[in-house]
Amino acid sequence: MRARSRLTLLLVHVLALAPGALMAATVASAQQPAELEAVAERPRDEILRRAEIRSRGRSHGEVRLVARGEARAVQTLLYSKVLRKVVARIREKEAANWPASRPGHADSLTYVAALDRAGEQVREAASAKQGDRRRQLLIEFWATRSGSGVKLLEPRAQRVEDELVISDARPMEQLLLSREYVTQSMLLIAREHFPLDDEELRGLLRLAD
Repeated sequence: MRARSRLTLLLVHVLALAPGALMAATVASAQQPAELEAVAERPRDEILRRAEIRSRGRSHGEVRLVARGEARAVQTLLYSKVLRKVVARIREKEAANWPASRPGHADSLTYVAALDRAGEQVREAASAKQGDRRRQLLIEFWATRSGSGVKLLEPRAQRVEDELVISDARPMEQLLLSREYVTQSMLLIAREHFPLDDEELRGLLRLAD
C-alpha cells in the first residue's frame, strides 16, 4: 500500500510540473497526418518540374514543382547576389495579385511580412561571413487535402551543372494560411515559370477547381 501511495504521489508531481508537455502532445495529436507530412523536411522530394529564375541576363535561383507524398508544393529557391531586389519584386507581385478587395489579402500581408523578416535575417547572417556573395532563401507554398501554408527556410544549396541542389535547410517561419490563398498562389507562380496550360498545372499540383 505504501509503495502504491508513493507511486500515486510521484505521478501527481510529474503531471503538475509538465502541463506544457501535455498540451504540446494534445496539439500534435490533433493535427492531420497529411499536414504533418507536408511540413516535414523530406530528403527524397520528387521534383516534377524546375525552371530557372532569370532577370537581366542573370540567374537568381529556381522555381520547382514538388511532390512530397500526398502533398504538393511550389518552391522558390532564391540564390542571388541581389536578394533584397528579388524580394522587393515578389512584394510587388503580391500587392498586384492580392489587392485589399480580394479574399486572401490578409494572408498575403502575413506572408509578405514573414518574407521581409526572413530576407533580413539571411542578409545579416551572410554579411558576417566571407566568401560567396549569393544569398539563399527557400520559399515553399504547400497544400494537402486537409491543410495549406507557407514555409520560409534558409537552405544550403550549390549549383551542380545546370541545377541547384539543396543539401540542408534551416526552418525560419511556418505560416498556416487559407487554402484559397495558398493554392491560387501556387498556380500563379507556376503559370509565370512553366509553359503549360492550366489543366496540366492543376494536374501536377493536384489542385481541384
